[in-house]
Amino acid sequence: MFFLKYASRSEVVNCVSNNVKSRIPTLKNTRTVYNYIDIDFIENKANEKISDDSSFLDSSKKHLVAIGRFVHEKNFAFLLEAYNLYIQNNPNTMLHFLGDGELRNSLEELTTKLDLNAHVNFLGFIDNPYKYIKNADLVCMTSHFEGLPTVVIESAVLGTPVIATKCGASELLELFGFPNEIEFDAKAYASEITNALAAKFKPVDRKLFEENFSFDNFLNSMK
Repeated sequence: MFFLKYASRSEVVNCVSNNVKSRIPTLKNTRTVYNYIDIDFIENKANEKISDDSSFLDSSKKHLVAIGRFVHEKNFAFLLEAYNLYIQNNPNTMLHFLGDGELRNSLEELTTKLDLNAHVNFLGFIDNPYKYIKNADLVCMTSHFEGLPTVVIESAVLGTPVIATKCGASELLELFGFPNEIEFDAKAYASEITNALAAKFKPVDRKLFEENFSFDNFLNSMK
């Protein structure tokens, strides 16, 4: 209510995505302005070598990555449940969590309960996630809600596909040619892991990033 009261008095309200804009239909003075993404910085950081985690260097396995704080909104317990279904027929995989937070202990306990310790790797907070994204086979999102999930953009920059639940990522998934959002159903999510790892995704044209997420585009959109 507080936001709507003062936003309605503003000349224009900038939304970080079309999804956010659609959630405030009562406001008519809205527009979408995507955040600026530093593509060169991401690419340069991604070129750093992974030397601090031997399990990620095992080329005989497929590597899945999940990034974010261990909080309810990220829904990582759901990811573990789905991943548990997936590995029943696909044991040569590893799921790597990049992040930390208040739910870490409960997620580790669930990992043990599901007998996934040999397949799940808790890396903690990582200062440079880009090198992991670049070398991963798939990035997994299971959030309840996202404004503008920049990890989808960063993954597309680095040529790594993303799958996501119905969290507000649809416009980015469509833009980059990634699979559609998935229902909050563990079996459906596990199936999409299989499909995504088997699929061939076309590299995203750099021009697409420049048209949507460059600093010039950000400034022009703010005029």
